[in-house]
Formats: sequence, structure tokens, C-alpha cells
Amino acid sequence: MKQIILTALVLIIRTHIFSQVLFSTVPKNKQLYPRDLVTNLGTVEIAGVVNSTGTPYTEVRVEVFRGTGLLTTLSQTLTYTGSIAPFSFSYEIPAELKQYKFKIYGYNGITLTLVRQVSNVVAGDAIIIQGQSNADAGGFSGSSSAYNSNFIRGYGSGYTTAWQKNWAYSSGDFWNATLGHAGQWGMVLAKNIVDAYGIPVAVINGAEGGQPVEYFQRNDANPTDVNTNYGKLLKRIKEAGLQNNIRAVFWYQGESNAFFMTTDMYKDYFTQLHTDWLADYPSIEQCYIFQIRKGCGQPITGTLRIQEAHRQLANDLVNIHVMSTNGAQHYIDDCHFPFAGGYEFDGQNIYRLAARDLYDAAEELNSEPPTVVSAELAALDQIVLTLENASDTYNWESGSENDFILYGTSVNIVSGLVSGNTIILNLSADATGITEISYVGHKGNSTPFPKNANGIGLLSFYKFPVDVLRLGDNSCNSTIKVYPNPADDHIHIQFEEIQNVVNTQIFSITGMLIKGQSDFETNTVSIDVHELEPGFYVIKFESEGEKEVHILSIE
Repeated sequence: MKQIILTALVLIIRTHIFSQVLFSTVPKNKQLYPRDLVTNLGTVEIAGVVNSTGTPYTEVRVEVFRGTGLLTTLSQTLTYTGSIAPFSFSYEIPAELKQYKFKIYGYNGITLTLVRQVSNVVAGDAIIIQGQSNADAGGFSGSSSAYNSNFIRGYGSGYTTAWQKNWAYSSGDFWNATLGHAGQWGMVLAKNIVDAYGIPVAVINGAEGGQPVEYFQRNDANPTDVNTNYGKLLKRIKEAGLQNNIRAVFWYQGESNAFFMTTDMYKDYFTQLHTDWLADYPSIEQCYIFQIRKGCGQPITGTLRIQEAHRQLANDLVNIHVMSTNGAQHYIDDCHFPFAGGYEFDGQNIYRLAARDLYDAAEELNSEPPTVVSAELAALDQIVLTLENASDTYNWESGSENDFILYGTSVNIVSGLVSGNTIILNLSADATGITEISYVGHKGNSTPFPKNANGIGLLSFYKFPVDVLRLGDNSCNSTIKVYPNPADDHIHIQFEEIQNVVNTQIFSITGMLIKGQSDFETNTVSIDVHELEPGFYVIKFESEGEKEVHILSIE
């Protein structure tokens, strides 16, 4: 009985000692402090008051450890007003692959009493991942644990209104109810940043599976309403001290909208959401959208409408980038993805864009998805798709022709090939009357797709207009004449109205650009063609939106 009483007395005394210090600001274990992008330093604040009830402290001391070594000791003499004395420390730590520990003591002139110890604190960058289940990106098949790192952090979880108010080392294999959950491709993205730049990363994942875009909207009357997904995420980020330091948002959502929503409706919802993000997270520099994949039981037209919305948003809004998921391997449900070849592939692809935009990395070739910028009926039975990045390397996988849809004609695409930065689609017959073309991709396997050298599949598009080129000849109805034809060493081009000609290009019959010329000063010009191999070529003329092609024969 005496032992019990003594133990209780010791506990009371300890509680009394500890209760003398009340913190208003103090780090949490595993906390990430946002770094200043100019100085590369994060500021750790420790502040509060000491109540002099009992034996008063005369000083508060803070020992700062970098790794296991004592770096410095901070101290502050206390000045009491009545029984209360405030204290405040501010200490900057660099964003680096080192963890910091803070031991906070009260000193009464004789004895140091440890009041609080906080471990594994870092400085670094913070990003948001948001969307539905492919943003949540838990472990459907295979593990992302090889990308785990003590320098990838998360705060709270995204599932309930009563998340744990703690920091954690992030993981990707579980689900949004897990403390510090980042998702599998989120772990790949963050680990690449950690390894390449030596900067810790906080990943705040707010995704919820199966939800449409309208579910993620803000309650403008109460932005931190925890009964909304937006409010839960905003409140978590405020608690984490990151509201003014989010560098980028990564968005993977849209499958749930593919059953009923138009392209313009989706764009309106996303644009409003994006506007709210910029208001509540004013430090956002970039936003990245994963274009959804055909699958999840979605109708083809509905899928195309959302895919087109994603494609257009990257063109319409500043600092929005889109990444194709064509070329990834689907999980057996044809909706989600395994880790290998799926979420890992997505994470590597989106990292290249983030490295370029956020960390000033040199832009790598084949980082952007293959993106169509024009579609032309260059011959009556051939469509030429021109891709945006002419320096990238593109490949055609046989069978890809089955994922295109033509409008205004009943002909089929029978084969395809790549030439330079063009895709040549060969048709079964004359496609006169064609108006538009779509590319939806397919569910399931990672092949076949038109891809770049990094395996990123062609970005899907919906009802892209096909420009039907006017096939010219040397008749009196043509404003452009090419002669001689056939030719052997030179051709002469005569323009009716030289001032309107913008550009002249010669292509191989497979669509490869051979040479070009513009800024003509006379209405008749001569072009040297003696180096061209015998065969047929296409000469394309463009003039204030009008286009005309001539077939040239070289002997």
C-alpha cells in the first residue's frame, strides 16, 4: 500500500512539473515544415508560457540535434508577470535528408527538467493528390514499398471527419483511411523528388473513390466544412501548417462522370474547383491532370467526353498539364492498375513533368504525352495526324487503328504508321465527307497504342476536326501551279496571289517533312529537288487558313 501511495505521489509531482509549461506552438513528431524556396530553410517555432506554480523555472532551453549529433542549444531567460512567463524560439533547418530532434527543458537554476522531446522533424515541399480511386491508388496488385522513405511524410488521413492529428512516414499500399497515406503513384513521385533533389516531401492525399467531380467542390459558405471532401482536406492542411506552401495539385478523377456529363459541364466544375484551390492554397504553382483511361464499365462516348475535357483544360488554363494513362497496364478489373506497369508507370511519367516545372530540371525528350495538334485528309484514303513535340520519338503498335473513330464517313482505318511526328492512318476507301476523328484508347493491356519512346500512349481526344485539304492541279481553277511535274532537279511554283502564301512544305508520301519554305518575295519561285529519291511526294500550301496539296512526281 505504501508503494502504491508513493508511486501515485511521484506521478502527481511529475504531472505538476510538466503542467508548468503550456505550449502554444511546438513541433510534432515526424512533422515537415515548408521550406522557403529562396533560402531552402524551414522555420521551426516553439512558443508558450510557463506557470511559476511550484518551483519556478528561470530559463527554457532547447537542444537541437541533427541526426544523432547535438547541433546547438538555445536558451531564453524567463520574465514573469505575476505567475506567467512567455517564451518563444525560432530555429531554421535546411531542407535536406537529415532528421532533426528538439529537446525542450525547463531550468530552475539547479536542475534541468525535460518537458518535451520531438523527433524526426524535417523541412521540405508539400503537394496535394486529389480525385477518386485512381488518385487514392492503394495496392490492388503489387507493392510500392521499395519507394518508402523516411523523407516522405503525410498528415492525418482522408477518410473520416475524425482523422488522427499526427504526422507519419507515408506509404502507398493501403487506403485513404491510413495515417499518412500517399497512394502508390504518389510514393513513386515523391521518392523521385527525394532522391533527385535531396528534398523531403509531404504528400497530402484527399482522394475518395467512386466520387464525381461535383463531390469535390467547396462549400463557399464554410470552406472548412468537414462534411465535405474539400473542407476535410483544407482543414487537414491548415492543421499541418501547409496552407500557404502547397506547390502543386495532382488530379486523377473523372471515371464517375463518364456516364452522364458533357465535356463543357466537366470543364466548368473543374475550373471552379481550380479557382477555389488557388484562393485557399495561394502558393500553388502547377496542376497536373491524369487523363482517364477507357474502362470501369464506362460507355465509349461518355469516356471520350471526359477525356476531351482533360485535354482541353490543359490548353485553356494556365499552368495545367495533362498526362495520358494510355500505355499503362490495367488491373484485372479494367478500372484500376497494378503497381508494376501501372501506378509505378504513372508515377514516373508525372514525375518528369513535376521535375521540369517545380525543380527546373532540363526538359527530357518524350516527357509529354503524344498530343495531336492537327488532323488532315492529306489524300482521299489517308489521314495525317500531326503531333505536338516534333523532337520526340514515336512508335506505332499494330492494332492501334482499332481505337480510332471516324465521323462523316463509313470507311475504316485499316493500318497505321509513324513518320517523324506524324501518324499516318490508311483508310479502306475514299473518305470524302469526313468531318472529325476521335481516339479513345482501350482497356486492359498496355499494348497496342501509338506511343513515345518512354511508352506514354497517345493522349485521347474527341471529335477533333479533320481538315480536308484541297487537291490542286495545274488547271485554270487552281491558284497555285507546280511545274514541271514529273520533275528531276528543280520545280517551279507560281502563285496567283503571293502576299497570301504563308508556308510551303514538301512531304514524303508517308508524311515525313522533307523541306519547307516561306516568306516568298515573287509570285514564281524555284525549289531544288535534285536530292530527292524518285517517287511521289506531297507539296502542301497554306494560305490564311486555306490549304491546298499537289502530288509531285520525281523521276
